[in-house]
Amino acid sequence: MGEHIRILCVDDEQNVLKSLERFFIDDNYEILCAASGEEGLEIMQKAAPVQIVISDYRMPGMNGVEFLKEVCSRWPDTVRLVLSGYADTSAVVSAINEGQIYKFIPKPWDENELRVAISNSIDRYFLYKKNLQLIGELKRLKDMLDGLPAAVLCIDPDGLIVFISQKGNDLFQKEGRLIPGTSSRYALPAEIQPAIDEAAKDKPDISGAVLINNRRVGFKASSLLFPDERRGTILLLEREGRVA
Repeated sequence: MGEHIRILCVDDEQNVLKSLERFFIDDNYEILCAASGEEGLEIMQKAAPVQIVISDYRMPGMNGVEFLKEVCSRWPDTVRLVLSGYADTSAVVSAINEGQIYKFIPKPWDENELRVAISNSIDRYFLYKKNLQLIGELKRLKDMLDGLPAAVLCIDPDGLIVFISQKGNDLFQKEGRLIPGTSSRYALPAEIQPAIDEAAKDKPDISGAVLINNRRVGFKASSLLFPDERRGTILLLEREGRVA
């Protein structure tokens, strides 16, 4: 693996942080602890790269969703988990969507479940880094892609938007949700998602049209092979006209 693994644990309860430190004591990870979202962001800034963040959901000041949303925006390759005793289903869905959370683990946690989640998170982190090769190539081609008449979005095998051309940003400017690392299921119209799912299965190109900001927008979803041998989607969108 080569890269030193850092895990940041964020919780306003010191006993939880101590329990997590004990849980990881026999693992070859560097464990960082923060008592608030604000402190967590300071540590992220100083200690980067931090591969995994485990955050409580309900904290005074910046809550877990706000904290993880900021982590997603500034460090999109960091894998984000929520560890919480708060069982409100709507809040869980909001946390997963807004903070782009990989997994929600209830308190008190099951040790086997948490250990598997950490192992899978590490795998996910390195897969993401491997796929950055393709994302980097797309960014190098950004000027050319920005010159195309259609907006270009690249969605990775996990359903995360990893590249957006300038026309894509312009198209969704009123939405304010289209940032790298955002789930396509959260950021894009629901009518597009089946085409994205099918393209990721290496199906033939799928075309259609949706309404975005009161405009009819045509789209085409095509399969895209990532360096890790999994398939994502390249999505082309182009305005067709305003709907009265």
